[in-house]
Amino acid sequence: MNQVRQIAVITTSDLHGHDEGMAKAGRLIRRLQEQYPDHILIDNGDVLQGSLLTTFCQERQPNEKLPMHHFLETLSYDCAVVGNHEFNYGKAYAEHYRSFSPCPILSANTIDRSTTLPAFGQGWHRKTLSGSFRIAVLGLTTQYIPHWERKEHIEGLDFIDPVKVAKEQMATVIAQQTADLIVIAYHGGIVGNLEDPDAQSSEENQGRELVQFGAHAVITGHQHRVLAGKIGDTAIVQPGSHGSHVGLIVFDYKFLDGRWVFQGANCTVLATQEEQPDERIAQLFYPYRQAMQDWLKEPIGFVIGDMRIRDAMEVRLHGHSWLSFLHDVQRSYTFAQLSVVSLFRDTSPGLDATITRESILLNYVFPNRLAMVSLRGADIKAMLEVTASYFEKRDNGDLQAAMIGDQYRLRPFDYDLWEGITYTIDVGQPVGQRVISILFEDKPIDVEAYYTVAMNSYRASGGAHYPFLAEASVLFQSDAMMTDLIIAYCKEHPVIISENRAKMQIW
Repeated sequence: MNQVRQIAVITTSDLHGHDEGMAKAGRLIRRLQEQYPDHILIDNGDVLQGSLLTTFCQERQPNEKLPMHHFLETLSYDCAVVGNHEFNYGKAYAEHYRSFSPCPILSANTIDRSTTLPAFGQGWHRKTLSGSFRIAVLGLTTQYIPHWERKEHIEGLDFIDPVKVAKEQMATVIAQQTADLIVIAYHGGIVGNLEDPDAQSSEENQGRELVQFGAHAVITGHQHRVLAGKIGDTAIVQPGSHGSHVGLIVFDYKFLDGRWVFQGANCTVLATQEEQPDERIAQLFYPYRQAMQDWLKEPIGFVIGDMRIRDAMEVRLHGHSWLSFLHDVQRSYTFAQLSVVSLFRDTSPGLDATITRESILLNYVFPNRLAMVSLRGADIKAMLEVTASYFEKRDNGDLQAAMIGDQYRLRPFDYDLWEGITYTIDVGQPVGQRVISILFEDKPIDVEAYYTVAMNSYRASGGAHYPFLAEASVLFQSDAMMTDLIIAYCKEHPVIISENRAKMQIW
């Protein structure tokens, strides 16, 4: 019994219902399960939203077992963590996910206010392997959800600081010696690089703070990063998104003096790109893909001109007809003076000549609603300064996306493009001082005056780099999703003229 015994923690995160990536990840997971018979398999959250498949399931089959349930069941997941996107379709749908799940759904810090207990039933999962080897998993969720989510979707829930919860509950488990291997699975991220001792956590991403309570490993997610390494003696992984990677932490133990003694750990993230899809996983998704084809391919409008996107950087520098079209949609429902939109992904394709439900969903990938807020001119300038920080200059003077370590300073969906104002940005100036001109109706914007601005509900909530927007007066928020509003607009205006109306200069 004093030989080294290997225990594997296998994990996915932020799958978002991307069936192709999940099928590839499934093949790799099966191989790891065979290679490491002593293992625990954990999903770290965000499975219910984020793909054509998840949108179809929510709209058409809300009362049935979901393909994500079949995926968890087929691979024998031991437990899964609640992610922030699990709430995008409301509490009832999140509860539907929990009730049909083949494995426990964890979040020790998502609390039912009426009972003061974990809203999804439990915060911990325990697994005992042969030889009485005990694994304990503490599931935690980013506490930042109320900043993004509609109030009615999380009514009656409290999102407690995960660091506080971990400190209290980890101390009890360690003192009682009820586990040989302790894993914190946190649907939240880590700010900065693992090697940076000076990096500070944010309220949204507190993974760095969770290493201090004695866990052998902290699984992170939410940021869609690919991370593997250690902070101190604690193993850290974050396995990308959409099934692109699988996290693997292999622990060495010896049985000494009547107990299992930790010897060390190695962690890595394994890419699935070269994997062939697992046939059983692909087959379980097949009926859903077949059923949604007619729904996706339904023509809902037509484009005159070219609305395809070929270069995301060109769009951010000069605007694009797809974004002008989004401005039209937003202003038609709100009659706002100004409108602000984003190109959510660098791979957004734009629209072909025939507009379908699929093409809208491929471009507008987030479950936002439409909001209209009242902003001072000074707030508008502050928003533009955030956008201006997206860029940095190369040595030859060309502009590129600014990096901080291995991450972009701004994510694609944090960069805004405006309509209703004309603005000029000088990237050669210091961050925070780059917006050199804003004109409204051909006059300099009044920093003390108030303007009505249409934007998506995520931006209006003050998420990410725009916390000051959380204090703005919300004049309107739609009940319908933005994708539904876009589709309805297309049906009312079936012929869309491709026209880029952006009025901005960036140098």
